[in-house]
Amino acid sequence: MNIAVIDIGSNSFHMIIVRANKNGAFSPIERRRKVVRLLQSEGKIKPEDFEKGVKTLREFKSSAEHYNAEIVAIATSALREAENRREFLNAVRKEAGIEIEVIDGKKEAELVFLGATFPFNRQNKNILNIDIGGGSTEITIGKMGKILLAESLNLGAVRLTKMFCEDSIVNEERLNRCTNYLRNALKDIAPEVNETGFEQCFGSGGTVVSLGLMIAANKGIKFRKFENISGFEFSVTDLREIASLIFSKSTPEERAKIKMLDKERADIIPAGAKILTEIFDLLKIKKMSVSLQGLKEGALYDYLKKN
Repeated sequence: MNIAVIDIGSNSFHMIIVRANKNGAFSPIERRRKVVRLLQSEGKIKPEDFEKGVKTLREFKSSAEHYNAEIVAIATSALREAENRREFLNAVRKEAGIEIEVIDGKKEAELVFLGATFPFNRQNKNILNIDIGGGSTEITIGKMGKILLAESLNLGAVRLTKMFCEDSIVNEERLNRCTNYLRNALKDIAPEVNETGFEQCFGSGGTVVSLGLMIAANKGIKFRKFENISGFEFSVTDLREIASLIFSKSTPEERAKIKMLDKERADIIPAGAKILTEIFDLLKIKKMSVSLQGLKEGALYDYLKKN
C-alpha cells in the first residue's frame, strides 16, 4: 500500500509518500515541503497564513491521490496553541478532505525520536535526540527503542525570532536577551538529562540540518547529494564557529550569502543557532550526528507498527 504522512509544523509543512509492503518495509516515492509559518499573531493564525496552509494541504492531497495513498496528517505546536485551531481543522477537512491529528508535546518528542534514531535504536546505549522546529524543541533520550525521557519546550526558531528580532535584524543586545531567556527556559531540563545520561547524540529538524550543511561547507566538505548529510557529525567547536559567522551578519540578506544556507531560513537561523549552542553548552554535548529523519518518519513507523 502507499501511505502519505503530512507533518504540519510551525515553520513548514512536509509530506512524504512511501510504498510499504506487508512486512512494514517501505521506499519513498515523493517528498514535498512548503514554508507556511502558522505561528499565530495575538493567539490566532493570521488570515493569509490560514489560507496558505489550507491551499498547501489541498496540493498535498492531490499528490497523495495521484499515488492512491492513505493519508496520515499530524500537527504540532502552532495548532496546539492557536485559538482558531478548530476553524483551521474544519476548513482543511472541508476543502482538502484531510483529517488532522493535533498531537501533544510529549507525543511529538516520542515520534521525533522514533523517526530520527530508527536505524540505531537497537543499540544498547542511551541515545539523545534534539529536534529544533519552528515553534518548539524536543529533547528525548531512549534506549533499545524505549523512551526514557521526552520533553517538548516552547523554544523554536520562528517563535524566538518573533520574540527577540521580528524584523530579523541581529545585534548584540538582542542576542544577549535571547541567551538569558534560553538559559532560564532550559535550566530545568539539564538535571533530568544528566540523571538519565546519554552516550550518543543526534539532531533533527530544519535548523540542525541547515547548520550541518553550513558547517560541512565551512570545512570544505561537499556532498554529491543532499541525502548524504545524514550521519554527518560535527563538534561543539564546529557549531560555535558557524554560529559566530551567523551572528556576525546582521541582516537576512547578509546571512543568505553564507554557503549552503537556504534563503528561506536566513531570517530565523540566528534564533535556531542560538537554541542549539545553548543546549550544547548546558548539556555539555561534544558532538552531534545529523539525522534527516524526524517527525513524519516517526509517525510513519508508528502507523506501520499499529497496522
